[in-house]
Formats: sequence, C-alpha cells, structure tokens
Amino acid sequence: MDFPPLFPIAYGSHGSEIQTQRKAEKGRQGGSGEGQGQARGGQTQKDDRAEPFILQLSDLYRQLLGKNTSQTVTLDEELEFLRSYIYMLQARFESLLHIDIDIWPDSMNRKIPAFSLQLLVENCIKHNIISSARPLYIRIFQQQEDSIIIENNLQTKPSADESSGIGLDNLHKRYELLQIHAGVTIQKTDTKFSVTLQLLQP
Repeated sequence: MDFPPLFPIAYGSHGSEIQTQRKAEKGRQGGSGEGQGQARGGQTQKDDRAEPFILQLSDLYRQLLGKNTSQTVTLDEELEFLRSYIYMLQARFESLLHIDIDIWPDSMNRKIPAFSLQLLVENCIKHNIISSARPLYIRIFQQQEDSIIIENNLQTKPSADESSGIGLDNLHKRYELLQIHAGVTIQKTDTKFSVTLQLLQP
C-alpha cells in the first residue's frame, strides 16, 4: 500500500520539523484594508474545512486497517501514512502544533502495526490543550533500533476522561495478536507523556 507524500520533509542531521510551504499564501495576505479582511475570511474558511478533513482521513485509515489482513506495515510505509495525516493537522493548527521526526534509516524496513503512529498522534491532539499560549510539541524519535517513541508535552484538557485510554488499549491488543506482550510501554511525568512501540523484524 503506497500513499504519496503530500508535503516535503527536510531531514537534517538530527531530524526535522514538519514544515509546510505557505509563502504564496502569506504574500496574498500582505495587503491592507479589504484585502486583509478577505484573507482573514479565507483563513477562517480554511480552518472550518480542515477539521472535517482530519476526521474523514482518520476514518479512512481505520477502514483501510480493517481490510489489511497482515495488520503490519514497514516503518517507512507507516511514516508515509503519517505525513498525510500531519499535513491535515497543520492546515488546522499551523504554528500551534510542532511535530519533529527523527528516525534511524536502518530501522525503515522494520514492521509496525498499521496506523499506530497516526493513532498516537491523534491521541496527542485529542487529549491536550493546543493554543497560542500553550502550543503542542510532539516528538517521534528513536533511542534503540527496535523501538520508536512518541512523546508530547503534557497539557491535558480539563474535559479529558477515561476514553483517553481506549486507543492505547486497542494498540496493546493488536500487539498481543502478533504474539508480542510488551509491545507498548507508557511513561508519564508531570510535564511529558510518551509511548514506546516495539518495532518488529522485517
């Protein structure tokens, strides 16, 4: 299954922050008076459209997962899925959301449950405050070749409830179906929340 990337990622020596190309849009917003009003109106319409697209994309991924008999993909394929999802998130949140990806090239052929990274990023968005005063930072990185870590600064929404654990429970069960009983490790401090996923042999 191959999804073409919807935006470029520039990798540095220690990873990269997802960046979108908005120069043309900023140029159009550089005017004054009526032009600025139209630009703000266009921005509002764009934000209004982005959230339904995000939800539709999540639903599509889950439908595809239901049709995927193996239920695992290479880490390289999983990152392609994730890039498309992040593109939609940044259309909605722009500078309020920062996502940094730092993956070892030698791990790209390892296997991972399909859409697991997308699920964890979705959990970060769903259960944390995202605002200009409190932007959300998500890191996807490795410390070992056989695992991957998804970490965010912890700023839990007051409305968060027990449903926040449903996605993680499902992920645990998917690893157990693969005969892996310690595939998901969760760590939580006062300032950070992280989930470590085991990467499977090719």
